[in-house]
Amino acid sequence: MNRTLAAAACAIGLAGIALIGLSQSPADSNLIRNPGFEQRGDPPEGWWADPANASKGSIELGPSPFGQGKLALVLRPTPANTDASKPLGVGQAIGATPYRGKRLYYGGTLRASGEATAVLGVFVMAKSGSMLGGGTLMRTEHSPGSERLEDTVLVPDTDEVAQIIMVCAVNGTSGSASFDNVALSAELPARLKASLADPGAPLHATVEVDAGKIVRTIPRTLYGINTEWVWNGNGIWDERKARLDPDLIRLTRELGVSLIRFPGGTFSDYYHWRDGLGDQDKRPWQSGLPGERKSRHVLGTEEMLAFARRAGGHLMITVNVGTGTAEEAADWVRYVNGRRDRADRVTWWEIGNEVYMNDGSPATAQIAMTPEQYAEKCAAFIRAMRRADASIKIGAISNESYWNTTHRDWDRKVLGKVGRDIDFVAVHNAYAPMVINDGGRGVREVYRATLAAPVHIRKSLAALRGRIGALPPADARRIKIAVTEWGTLYHALPTSRFVDHCKTLGSALYTASVLMAFLECPSVDAANYFKLVDQLFIGAIGVRGDRFAPTASYCALQMFTRRFGARLVKSATASPTFDAPALGYVPATSGAPYVEAVASLSADGRKLTIMAVNKHFDRSADLRIRTRAFRPARGGAVWTLTGSGLDANTGTAPKQVPGIAWAKQAEDEINPRFSRGGPNEVTVTRMPLRNVSSPMTYRLPAHSLVCIEMNAAPTSAGRRP
Repeated sequence: MNRTLAAAACAIGLAGIALIGLSQSPADSNLIRNPGFEQRGDPPEGWWADPANASKGSIELGPSPFGQGKLALVLRPTPANTDASKPLGVGQAIGATPYRGKRLYYGGTLRASGEATAVLGVFVMAKSGSMLGGGTLMRTEHSPGSERLEDTVLVPDTDEVAQIIMVCAVNGTSGSASFDNVALSAELPARLKASLADPGAPLHATVEVDAGKIVRTIPRTLYGINTEWVWNGNGIWDERKARLDPDLIRLTRELGVSLIRFPGGTFSDYYHWRDGLGDQDKRPWQSGLPGERKSRHVLGTEEMLAFARRAGGHLMITVNVGTGTAEEAADWVRYVNGRRDRADRVTWWEIGNEVYMNDGSPATAQIAMTPEQYAEKCAAFIRAMRRADASIKIGAISNESYWNTTHRDWDRKVLGKVGRDIDFVAVHNAYAPMVINDGGRGVREVYRATLAAPVHIRKSLAALRGRIGALPPADARRIKIAVTEWGTLYHALPTSRFVDHCKTLGSALYTASVLMAFLECPSVDAANYFKLVDQLFIGAIGVRGDRFAPTASYCALQMFTRRFGARLVKSATASPTFDAPALGYVPATSGAPYVEAVASLSADGRKLTIMAVNKHFDRSADLRIRTRAFRPARGGAVWTLTGSGLDANTGTAPKQVPGIAWAKQAEDEINPRFSRGGPNEVTVTRMPLRNVSSPMTYRLPAHSLVCIEMNAAPTSAGRRP
């Protein structure tokens, strides 16, 4: 067995295909021998198969169902084909050296039946046996669209390249997968050449800003974050040195967050706050959720109050409605807010997390409630907590989201019971795209759906506002919305090809777009990005090497917290739009804008700031800016967040845990940058802005977030407006 080829197959979940030797390049442009499977053999002539997989099914040549020749490859898996890392299949390899630095076309006609998934993959291997790049095309019986699938793959320009491997395989234990007319070629079809050529002229968009019309004073609580008590707060507490980690304090302070949610998501409904008090060495060992490994409870209330204080923020506390009691919650309020000399009292209190959800896991099943059950418990918690401190803000949870289909009457019943007693509703309606099964989709298709999701988030916020507005007027005016968890979430399992994409520039553009939605919904009074730090895959701060480092979304959040002004002013943006298919939890979308913009004034009215995002993957956008009630001075400044590509990232990586293998992550089909992550792949730059006027045009780079700062010109009397 050739170890390099086996390593490639393993890297893509096809470790059982033994490929022996290199095929000879055919005379035509197709580099694959016997691409139409017309030459018989066992396996077909020019292809290789692993004899060890014989029990996993049959490799056959049958009548072509595609009308493209007499025969086609048919893979019929058996119940023994259970290991997706070693499936039934065939493969072929060619030498890679002649194709260094070139983009190759690959494709094939695929069909699947029953429970089978047909998989066509191409992978570039290094001399060391590691994989340098590649891609897969997949089809199930229910996949929409043409059976002819195609894509491109870039062969890195390095001395390390050794071989290019094409594989045809089947996942599943029944049904069949058929393949015909597979191709691998250095000659790209004209339509693909066009898509890879000059991306074209810039888009044209406009923004009209009326600085004389203040929409609202922007609450700093929109710039909140989530933390968790488990596993030392994912690094907030340095157990080796028995202290709060100074690098995380610094990074959090520089991020500029305000409202720090604690003790964290579902963990909140198993959290008993008294276990986190006193001498740390004497605190109990606990698991965050049923069945999870235990850890010492070193990050409790006092440690988190100290962290928030030193990081320049304040806590938002989620009390335990799942396994706790109303008196336990009230005692927590008394403990934190009872001392008059305490400067870090907690104002925001949320009753429970997502107890409307039951995904079948022990953690959710144990605490899941009906709306009637939650409303009763919530009312009891409110009474007890108000007795402890009548001045706090209390929030009940809503299950509103653009994807939710359970407990459709939740809000009506909960608000009907406690609407007169709460100050806000807590909602988690701004996650995307949650691709449970990516179906072999490319990065661009997944990101297109992700960047379209804010269209649905805006509608979801409006729907929730409508339910609140149906309450008696005094209650409707008082109750605000707090989006206490939000952010990109592609998948939660290390086996996903997208699980680690929360850290990319594309995800940062989503972060900016969602913040704009929150800013423009006056009812949204607080929002907490999920989450501050994670040594796995979802933090605004990750780990690069052995140090904490910001991700691209950290940079996007920081652009708002540090650069956007104190008052939102009226603005209207017109932009070209794009459509996106239904993918993951995101519905099909029509008319999503490529360019979005919001505008603000500083508290003194001397600085106008325009925050604009260009979501186009490849094309810049000329933004025509016109201002009213604000005459700009000639000079200003521009801050730009961008990177080397859509999937560029700062080089943070999930922690390597024994027994857990992280999947090879999908990369942009046109400009793959994911695997090249590093400090210079995502950048924030400042440039002077000259010859400012109204109107004026500024060019937004492709895949960028741009902050344009204009200073007010002096009036004739020498004063600024």
